[in-house]
Amino acid sequence: MWQVPLFTWYYLAAAAIILVGALLHRRRALSQPPGLRLTDITPAQAAYLDSGERLTVYSSLAALRRLDAVGVTTDRRLTVTGPLPPDASRLDRAVYAAAGSGLSQQWLRADPEVLAAVAEVKRSLEQANLLLGRDVRQSARRGSWLLLGLLALGVARLAIGLVRDVPADHLWVALLLVMLAYLLLVSQIPRRSRAAEAMLVQLRRGHRHLVTSANPDLGGQDTHTVAMTVALFGMSVMSTLDPEMAQEAQDEHGSASAGSTPHAPSGAIGSDGGGSPDYGSGGSGSDGGCGSGGG
Repeated sequence: MWQVPLFTWYYLAAAAIILVGALLHRRRALSQPPGLRLTDITPAQAAYLDSGERLTVYSSLAALRRLDAVGVTTDRRLTVTGPLPPDASRLDRAVYAAAGSGLSQQWLRADPEVLAAVAEVKRSLEQANLLLGRDVRQSARRGSWLLLGLLALGVARLAIGLVRDVPADHLWVALLLVMLAYLLLVSQIPRRSRAAEAMLVQLRRGHRHLVTSANPDLGGQDTHTVAMTVALFGMSVMSTLDPEMAQEAQDEHGSASAGSTPHAPSGAIGSDGGGSPDYGSGGSGSDGGCGSGGG
């Protein structure tokens, strides 16, 4: 009969305690009560929760396009076509200013003011316990660090056994189980809280009627609805409102997937070869205002 040494039992027991404790700790971290109600979520916040900064910028651009405040020129540069509403958010103002400078749509996220406004949206979500901040994510990883230490201890014990020519099949199995537990903890660090997940589901359900057809008519919707629809379902739904903007967004997504960088307009960040926009993350209603900011 295969006898399991006492060390292996203690080793597996310690691993089980760490794993259970880590999962309970993570559950508490993900279940913090939200600081915002569903009706308080702006399109920019919904977009950041859904896909990150790229869609956040596009939700603002969609709102401004619905207001006829911005447009696209024949050479695919943004341009100002109307006034900015007085209640526009910081992000809307940053996108509007970038459009006024003739920036390419694909390089909106290279604009410093746009980046700062998006960062503000991110902070608002972290403060509302909807987006897991760096501290929370590091805290959620503590259990995996403990398991990694336990794994190192097991490897050291195994090495000693091999040097002394002591059979260690049981320890190999224990090490494999601990490694699997470690990989489980490391790979399951979400970026959104449970409340955020539930809110996105409810928001999508409330706007699903706008994407039941291949070409939803956003031209007949209010500004807030247009921005929220783009935030929840992507820029492709913009085709009925502005085909050029929708196509440009698809081209950007294709460039990002292929690993290439769009051509930078003169004066844009990265046009000198020193950098390019980040293509990662790629993730409620008042009529008349932009309503897409997260500040």
